Amino acid sequence: MLQHYGEERCQLLKEELAEIREKVAEGPERTSKSLNAIKAAMDEVTAKVKASPFKVKAEEAVFNKTVYPEFYALYMYEAERFNLEEAKPRKSVKIIKNYYRTKIKAMELYALQHNFLHEYWRKGLDELDGMLFVKGQHVQHLYLPESPEFHAANVPAATYLFARFIAYERLIKELLAKIEPGLVVKAKSGLKWTGNKVGVAELAYGLYYTGQFNDGNADVVDIFEWLQESLQLDMASVHRKFTDIRRRNTASPTKLLDRMREAIHQRVDEDLKLKPNRGIKLKKPLKDDDNPYL
Repeated sequence: MLQHYGEERCQLLKEELAEIREKVAEGPERTSKSLNAIKAAMDEVTAKVKASPFKVKAEEAVFNKTVYPEFYALYMYEAERFNLEEAKPRKSVKIIKNYYRTKIKAMELYALQHNFLHEYWRKGLDELDGMLFVKGQHVQHLYLPESPEFHAANVPAATYLFARFIAYERLIKELLAKIEPGLVVKAKSGLKWTGNKVGVAELAYGLYYTGQFNDGNADVVDIFEWLQESLQLDMASVHRKFTDIRRRNTASPTKLLDRMREAIHQRVDEDLKLKPNRGIKLKKPLKDDDNPYL
């Protein structure tokens, strides 16, 4: 199914972009590598769609609404972020923050200019999907802007707009964090992650694949960054830990999550049996270095 293929290819692309961010210093080279990776992935998806056209309009609408915008948003984000940082004034912190605020207002204005579709996107509506996301449909230009062909796929204009909304939302969040770094949630004093970093990757991907954030719309990179901020970890190498997860014995690729599940079940069983140690913590778990299964 094209929908499943597109989602899987997009996930692989996000992992590839994470590795580029890890290995290449921020600057023109990183942006160039990222844009090339995104373009290559988009070409693959477009070729797949052309080789196996949609059988029904409903499938095409869902694909153009959910899959293509994710690819385009990644491209727009990388390009916009690079241009934004290149144009940043090399002056005082106050002037730089004012520059960021100006950029935020410009992106918010874009949403206001396309308020109808922005609300349609933000609220997750679907009543007009058959009209907005199927090629060849006549749509009043009152709602859709004139936009150049963004890619060989020649997708509907609404796809382009949704991608822009996604990219701008991510950029606005990043700029707000730069303006008010104090808004970043800090880990509780005294708590420090001492487990294996592969376990952090398990948590991140587990949260991502089960859609625990933003109604399942959060990006896996955002979840990694959240964990980094919350746990005060150096997450530079964790993005590629999914490769380590895949290399594990396929019978148990989620060893930390399995151990957590077993520990909770054990504690519940003890409570149900009314053992005298009710309320007492389980015996001290093995450290990752001592655990032969990690």
